[in-house]
Amino acid sequence: MRGTAEPDDTVTEVLHSCRRTEYDVGGPLLVNAQQVGVASWDGYDCATAGSPGVYAEVSYYVDWISQNAVYGAGSITVHAGSTSSTSSGTTVGVSTTIINDSFDNLEYTDDIALLGLSQSLSFSSTIAAVSLPSSGQQTSAGATGTVVGWGSTSKSSAVSSLRKVNVAVWSDSDCQSTYSDYIYLFMPAMNICAGDSGKGSCDGDDGGPLLVNGQQVGISSWNGYDCATSQYPGVFVEVSYYVDWINQNTR
Repeated sequence: MRGTAEPDDTVTEVLHSCRRTEYDVGGPLLVNAQQVGVASWDGYDCATAGSPGVYAEVSYYVDWISQNAVYGAGSITVHAGSTSSTSSGTTVGVSTTIINDSFDNLEYTDDIALLGLSQSLSFSSTIAAVSLPSSGQQTSAGATGTVVGWGSTSKSSAVSSLRKVNVAVWSDSDCQSTYSDYIYLFMPAMNICAGDSGKGSCDGDDGGPLLVNGQQVGISSWNGYDCATSQYPGVFVEVSYYVDWINQNTR
């Protein structure tokens, strides 16, 4: 990379690609914390006023990315029946993935997918199916939820033992107000928030459950400016909004 780009109110980071070194090719162009471009090529020179860098425009390819992103199948395994990520339990492969057609990887809406196992799991004292809420079921603000996951406890590396913590469910209005200007979009019908000071979902917990009264009411989706704080709750996919979609795609 040659030269220094001074950020203004809109552009937070600019990568000028130099074909000669190719160090920046494939790097991001970010606007308002969104990746709007992928560094592709330069003209007669790089980082000059007369020859700007050329980027692939990400918005043009979002549908293609969602359709072709390799989220799993052969690269994902499911570990069941153990609270340790490295020992005991049962590990099975994933044969199919079904990603919600409306998933938006820029605003993180409809952030839900289904995994089809390559073989059935045998239920036992350590392996069981979780109960789902009914379609459209609402979870009351102030209810006690349980977040379960392998995520970090202090914005660091993930832990090797499964952990859980009890947190309070937030009202839709409070959560929407908290994240009204955030880069991801909180949708009251599709999302549910939960968290307390020092307790909540964090890095590495994505995809894990939020349980209320033994039902999985949420799927960990994203955290705001920080995780596990009293000001910024974790944001979860609200399962009751997607129960019909789940049933249609698991028959």
